[in-house]
Amino acid sequence: MLKKLVKTLFVAFLTLGMVFALGACGNESKNDTYTVIFETGEGYTFRNEADNADLPDTFSNIKFGDTIKFMVVVASGYIGTPVIAATDGSIVAGPNEGVYMLTVAGNTTVSVTGLNFISGTYTVIFVIDYGYNFRNEANTADLPAAFSNLESGSTVRFRVLVTAGYAGTPIVTVAVGGTVTGPIDGVYTLTVTDNATVSVIGLESISDTYTVTFESGANYTFRNEAGYADLPGTFSNLEIGYTIKFIVAAIGGYIGTPVVTATEGGVVTGPVDGVYTLTVVGNTTVHVSGIDDFYVFDIWSENGVFDFTGSIENGFAITVEAGDTVHVNTKMNDEQLNMFHVWFVLTEVNLGDPTVTAEYLGAYNIICNPFYSKWLILPASLTGSVTIEFWDIFGLLGISGGYMGTLSITVIPAIN
Repeated sequence: MLKKLVKTLFVAFLTLGMVFALGACGNESKNDTYTVIFETGEGYTFRNEADNADLPDTFSNIKFGDTIKFMVVVASGYIGTPVIAATDGSIVAGPNEGVYMLTVAGNTTVSVTGLNFISGTYTVIFVIDYGYNFRNEANTADLPAAFSNLESGSTVRFRVLVTAGYAGTPIVTVAVGGTVTGPIDGVYTLTVTDNATVSVIGLESISDTYTVTFESGANYTFRNEAGYADLPGTFSNLEIGYTIKFIVAAIGGYIGTPVVTATEGGVVTGPVDGVYTLTVVGNTTVHVSGIDDFYVFDIWSENGVFDFTGSIENGFAITVEAGDTVHVNTKMNDEQLNMFHVWFVLTEVNLGDPTVTAEYLGAYNIICNPFYSKWLILPASLTGSVTIEFWDIFGLLGISGGYMGTLSITVIPAIN
């Protein structure tokens, strides 16, 4: 009887112990927290499902049965299908539309395998040399000299422009890392496999470089297209087809219609709005003829004492009465010439009154109509002499041009 009682009590205590033990185990699984580590590696990045931001490397205080959703982005230069693994009994499901789901069962580490490195990024250099230039596919701009951060398999499309003075069939060569196909409708395609250098062979110069000389003259000067600076006397190392634009300006009071010619090796066209164009085809010299006459002046007095038409290159003297007005025009081919570029310089004033100076006459007595004439109003009460020089305004500015003539005026008392 006693043995039976002891056996019954033993079974009861054993059963109760197992119940407590199982209860304790169940409480630990539900109440403890865990840490989840997303293992970083080359070739991939873990991203947040919600906003595609990088996923934190570590999640803490995660409970049993919690889930974490994430994506795996394969890095540039890698290929393969990502294989996701989790340790310690946690389960990874998916992907579902690119999203994986981790169900946590304990401390766990998530890693990725199955990706292989295929390439890095490369640089392609386009070498420019004599005879050609690289252009973009649309032929609207020069191609950049280098392309960086190109992946294997990337393509660059371009054209080859043969420059003036060269001939031949361009052959595009690639050193090391790429292949070129084409041209198709003038467009080449480079496929990148590594760092590469692209250049062109097969072109030959059909001309040397040439020199252009602008022959100076006493009666004229060559100026740049804008007209405000003298042109250099010589241009060197010019290729065939090169163009120079210029104007021809008479200097030193000379007039005439310029005739511009070039020796063999140059072609002159124009003028268009006063501008000539020289096209280089060889060594050449440019010279001018036709500017041979000195400026003709029209000089007269309002009182009719004199009326003169001619050159005053060597000076011209007149006598007028005090109070008269002297008019001056320049003439070319019997037509009025714009007086804007003709300048009075009063070199001597001796009218019997020290207060009547050149500055006085210049400020108060010389009147200019730039398109027709200038005139000098002489004080009515003074007699003596006035000397006036005429200059091309460009000469006064130090650009070019020069002396046009001298007018000497003797003023006598008015005859009543």
